[in-house]
Amino acid sequence: MPAQAFIGLRDLLADRGVLRDTRYMPPAEQLAVFLRVIAQADNYRSVCEFFQHSLETISRNFRQVLQGVFTLKDDFVVLSDSTTPCHPHIRNNLHFYPYFNFHNRSQRRYESPQELYNHRHAQLRNIVERTFDILKKWFKVLTDMKPFSFNIQEDIVLACCILHNYIGRYHGHDTYFSI
Repeated sequence: MPAQAFIGLRDLLADRGVLRDTRYMPPAEQLAVFLRVIAQADNYRSVCEFFQHSLETISRNFRQVLQGVFTLKDDFVVLSDSTTPCHPHIRNNLHFYPYFNFHNRSQRRYESPQELYNHRHAQLRNIVERTFDILKKWFKVLTDMKPFSFNIQEDIVLACCILHNYIGRYHGHDTYFSI
């Protein structure tokens, strides 16, 4: 994550009251702990050693920042409508927009509605798989998930999507984002 993106995210979470300066850990370090766990898939013990904090402190702050990033979901994970900015490739492609249009405007002929359904389902599955491949390149925790509870794992996946969209919206010009 570029330094400007890190500082912007720290300020955004601090302005919303999610990150507060604590007695032993400033907001920047709280966010760094969280990002270290999800971006590099470090376990809590190695993060404890790296940041020189107790296991309880690391665990508490990770969950607090996770919930804070989760509160950004309404700003960074939205269903598109006519006013939402959308990449021209998606907006101009009849298969993708709006909401992966299911009308058959191509020259392909389908023998039955089931064949059309199967074709569209395969297209959507490919898109979901490519999306997770992109997220897994950025966030190693998705390839090597630590033994979190199922609810925490759900929140981690959504937090990765939120962080990806945050970086893309405000720092999309970064060379690492284009990889």
